[in-house]
Amino acid sequence: MSVIRAVNTAEVTNLIGSSNPNRAAMRNIDQKIADNRTVFPDVSSMRGLEMLRDLDRKQRRVLNRIWTEIKLR
Repeated sequence: MSVIRAVNTAEVTNLIGSSNPNRAAMRNIDQKIADNRTVFPDVSSMRGLEMLRDLDRKQRRVLNRIWTEIKLR
């Protein structure tokens, strides 16, 4: 199965409920999922989003220390 094909991409989305970048798949996605703005945000919502960036070793160490401190409280 090639997920590049729109039908297959839509099938995966319908199965797990996550978005995908294949516009052609939209016509085969369950309407309830396609209308969900959490899964497929509109243009207005997209403007307020940001991409997650991978942390380097030093940043991960700091983050782990912070989470450890939070968990111990």
